[in-house]
Amino acid sequence: GAFQYFIVMIQDITDRKEAEEKIERSLREKELLLREIHHRVKNNLQVICSLLDMRIMRTENQEMIGCLEDVCSKIHTMALIHDQLYENKQLDRIDMGRHAGELLDHISKVYERKSCFVTPVIEAANVFFSITQAIPFAMVLSELISNAYKHAFVGREAGTLWISLKNRPDDMIHIRVKDDGVGMPDEADFEETTTLGLKLVRSIVRDQLMGTIRVNGEQGTEIVIEFKLLKMENEGAQNIGSR
Repeated sequence: GAFQYFIVMIQDITDRKEAEEKIERSLREKELLLREIHHRVKNNLQVICSLLDMRIMRTENQEMIGCLEDVCSKIHTMALIHDQLYENKQLDRIDMGRHAGELLDHISKVYERKSCFVTPVIEAANVFFSITQAIPFAMVLSELISNAYKHAFVGREAGTLWISLKNRPDDMIHIRVKDDGVGMPDEADFEETTTLGLKLVRSIVRDQLMGTIRVNGEQGTEIVIEFKLLKMENEGAQNIGSR
């Protein structure tokens, strides 16, 4: 029952270890490069916003001021996404609940002199998008929040704005933006409206997010958006392959 001999097998894995270390170094370098790119994009977008702010301060044309402020808001929305990507440990996960809060804070400051006092209520937990969906969705959310501040509470001293982001078990994203304001005019038709902001919302939701949008104009305005969440791990693999 005693061992009489042993067989020892030795394999040289130096080449394999060196290859693994090379791949790890390459991935770290690419991650640092991506972070730097997002950081520079954010800085460039902020420079553009600053230039537009300077133009706003030098004009008294209220229509032009409104247009420039809308453009600034959209640019700032994109800058917030790139700021999160620069700070995140994972480049493919953007916390949309955090983004919604930061976006709402920025827009409220833009319109605080022109609107009533608006109480925001945000419900968003564990909702993460990849950049492919984060930027178009952020543009939609920015437009809806801006519209609420500009139009929903005309003639009122106070109002409430609800924003809900939910990730359902079937990987469908459910978004609800509702206010208790004056509601939509009886003659207004969301499908036929030609205003640039709402046309942009329709186009992004249906053509880029491949989702649906419903509008209820009674007792304030409620907008419900649903679309399929992209699988981030699959998308990441595709992105690596395309690079």
